[in-house]
Amino acid sequence: MQSADLLHLVAEHGYAALALALATGLIGLPVPDEVLLTFAGFLTWQGTVRLPETAAAAFIGSCSGITLSYLVGRGVFRPLADRWFRRAAEGRRLSFARQWLHRYGGWALFFAYFMPGIRHVAAYAAGIGKMGYGWFARWAYTGAAFWVAAFLLLGRFLGPRWHAVDRWVHGILAWVTAAAFLILALAVWWIWRIRSKRL
Repeated sequence: MQSADLLHLVAEHGYAALALALATGLIGLPVPDEVLLTFAGFLTWQGTVRLPETAAAAFIGSCSGITLSYLVGRGVFRPLADRWFRRAAEGRRLSFARQWLHRYGGWALFFAYFMPGIRHVAAYAAGIGKMGYGWFARWAYTGAAFWVAAFLLLGRFLGPRWHAVDRWVHGILAWVTAAAFLILALAVWWIWRIRSKRL
């Protein structure tokens, strides 16, 4: 679905369409989340929808999507990771990674919302890393509230000029995507080193 079609769908069907679009976007489907939120903020400026209901729908959709990603990471990908790292589970590197996740993972979840590409994998990583649900929910849902509020209010403030955010998102997306691929490459290299030391 093209961005224009998605924006039309939200304008036509309102709160439910916004919540569903953000939920699928945070699962990892190609949804322009910031553009969508800013457009929703513009709709509140225009008077097409009300700000409180729009904020509630966006928050519920965001929390639903990131929670589903966390559950998939914990229920599907975590057993695979445990099987892969069975012999290295008590190794220094893996132990360090889990300590890092427990210490800084909350902040990473919070700020990941503001980084296109990164937020789509953060919840999966939290599930794989055995982050407790309570700790995950505290940071992920707080981050969702700030992220939703920031872009809704930005769209409301910009009004008819909300398209500026679309250009900004496309401008930084290439850099963020490159950084995400670099992080992924480093993670694959780190896993390969652990496995090679076991052999």
